[in-house]
Parts: sequence; C-alpha cells; structure tokens
Amino acid sequence: SSVVTPTDTNFTPTATFLGWNGFTPFVSVSFNLPTATKASTPNTTQSNSKTDPDIVATPAFGEGFNVGPTIGTNINIADSVVLGVGAGYTYRGPFAQATLSTLSTFDPGDVFSLNASLGYRGDQLDVQTSVAYSLETTTYQDGAALYRAGNRVIIGLKAAKNSAPTSPCGCASSRCPRP
Repeated sequence: SSVVTPTDTNFTPTATFLGWNGFTPFVSVSFNLPTATKASTPNTTQSNSKTDPDIVATPAFGEGFNVGPTIGTNINIADSVVLGVGAGYTYRGPFAQATLSTLSTFDPGDVFSLNASLGYRGDQLDVQTSVAYSLETTTYQDGAALYRAGNRVIIGLKAAKNSAPTSPCGCASSRCPRP
C-alpha cells in the first residue's frame, strides 16, 4: 500500500554553554508534533506505511506528541580527545492506530537513556566509541498492558582515515596554492 501525507514535525532546539575552557555543557529538548495527516485505516495502518529510516531521515509519522529533554557535557581530556556524557528522557504520547477492524488507542512506553562517547581526532585518523543504555516503560493498547521492551545497550565504534594531507589553508594539498 502507499500513503501520500506530510510527516510529523520534528525539531530539537539545543543550548550549549561555551564559557568554560575544556568543559561544554548542553541541554536540548526534542519535539515530535503530530502534524501528519491521519494515514491509519483498517486497510492502511501506520505500521505498514512507515518510511524506511535508511532512506528517509524522518523515521515515522502519526506517533502523537513526544517530548525528549536531554542534558549532557563534552569534556576535553586532551587536545585531540573528547569525552561526552549525557542523560535523557522521552515522553511518548498516546495516539490512535488502526487494527484490522477499528481504531484503537496506542500509548507507547516512555524511554530513559544514558550515554557516553569517547572521540579522538588526529591528523590522519578519527575514532569514536560510544555506549548507550536505555529502558522503556510499558506500552498500552486501549488501556491494557501490551508489552514492555527490554532494556537496551548499544555499543558503537566509528573510524575514518583521512587519506589526503591538508595544508594550513584547509585545501587537500601539501603545497597550498593560496598565499
């Protein structure tokens, strides 16, 4: 099936304090505003008409009002090493979702999360490791407990090799053509 509709509106304002050398605290609040056209009917449910998150940056629509405050900081351990830590909470609001024959009220569980990352940036190599822990509260459908997702641990590692040397002006040449 196919659905043609605007997506929900997502925005995340962030405030970062830059006044302390080597210590950069931040706070942000992520919002999902339910501005999408209702696409859920017994023939076309939200679950079979969601976009593919590998292709489309907006992961879902029609999920209700969500608010997710986050607080954290980045700490410079050395000139080329940064430690980041943060904590967040996401309130996921209820919304109507189609079942095979009717609409039902779906109230997804809220999510608590903790995360940490360690990054290194060198002349030729960038490396970042991360770990995140989250737990989700019980999800309800029509007032009855439906399921509770298990706690999650996500571990990541990214590395990139910069193959081209850079000059002081930032171009990809060891001999800068600009004065």
